[in-house]
Amino acid sequence: VFFERNGLQRSSFSANNGMESITTIKNLKWNCNSDLLAAIVRKESHDSIKIWSFSNNHWYSKQEIRFSKQDEVKFMWDPINPLRLISWTLKGTITVYNFIWITAVTDSSVALVIDGSKILVTPLSMSLIPPPMCLFELEFPSSVTEMAFWSFKNSLAASLSDGSLSVVELPDIDTWQDLEG
Repeated sequence: VFFERNGLQRSSFSANNGMESITTIKNLKWNCNSDLLAAIVRKESHDSIKIWSFSNNHWYSKQEIRFSKQDEVKFMWDPINPLRLISWTLKGTITVYNFIWITAVTDSSVALVIDGSKILVTPLSMSLIPPPMCLFELEFPSSVTEMAFWSFKNSLAASLSDGSLSVVELPDIDTWQDLEG
């Protein structure tokens, strides 16, 4: 939860988007532009670095990088490059992540936005509602790290933080009004 100076609640988000009940925030750090917030989130089965961004008065969970609990992962933001995160483990593995989030709309005017384990889907030809509002959501068993949309086949592929790949074939856009709700 984030509070204003006068003590009123400003906004909030959940660090737990899975089925596990016990979640502990181990470390929180802002990037050098203060537009991304990263945390080490400890769950019963694994540790992860999660990254959130804030837009349209909503916190979007943009990335989750999983590690085993024995790795004892640590991280820091690059002090100059706001989209570079450096992580290291007790085993001596150092990894540098350079993030790029591309905002795009498909050829068929469909806006897709990643938000943790969900992809928010809005066909702009039917409605002009901005994210985080959407026509419908696609929910996955773990956080979506990357996605690709093939408009010719109306298919979406999502790479998940647990290492799996999900492929979704969507119906024709003409029938999407029936999916509302």
